Amino acid sequence: MNRQFDTRIGRIVASCVDFCCQRSILVTVLACLGAVSSLLYAVNHLVIEGETDQLFSRDLPFKQAERRYRDSFPTQYENIFVVIDAVTPERAGEAAAELLAAFQAEPSHFHEAYLPGGGEFFEEHAFLYLDTPSLEDLADRLAVCGP
Repeated sequence: MNRQFDTRIGRIVASCVDFCCQRSILVTVLACLGAVSSLLYAVNHLVIEGETDQLFSRDLPFKQAERRYRDSFPTQYENIFVVIDAVTPERAGEAAAELLAAFQAEPSHFHEAYLPGGGEFFEEHAFLYLDTPSLEDLADRLAVCGP
């Protein structure tokens, strides 16, 4: 029984090979058309969706929380934060100010740029944000330096 099956499979394969050899141009054209149509289908129908708005239901608790957060703090939503590390806090502040100016000079690339914890108010009232030991240490250092 296996021998008959092997013989049948052998005949089918031989017929297929014979057909392809006799009509090689037709087989090549059909293979190319199949490849092109497969490529067109893939380009037009296969996508990778990375937007979570499309992937997850809007009714999920974390999506509802995200909407509430976005509505409550619109300036804090979908930001890019830059952390600047420098030898001294003054140099970090200068670098941050320069970077802010560069971002603000490119409105076509950056919708909005701001310096959290910076600005005129913070510069004038910075001592309000120091903890008591830091403020006492600063006062001691200022007293030693004197006028």
